[in-house]
Amino acid sequence: MSDQRIDVSAYQDAPYPVCQFVFTMDDDQGYWKWIKEPAVDDRIGNTLLLNQSGDVR
Repeated sequence: MSDQRIDVSAYQDAPYPVCQFVFTMDDDQGYWKWIKEPAVDDRIGNTLLLNQSGDVR
């Protein structure tokens, strides 16, 4: 998959988790990435983290 980035700042104020899914027709592969990732923090409780990395799985 070519290195394509999206502007995640558009999701910065989203009050819910956001996940991007991409499927290619070239090789029938699927990729995903958290944009607003749910996280549990012992100090502040549940939160959403803005994922600005270019990593996809």
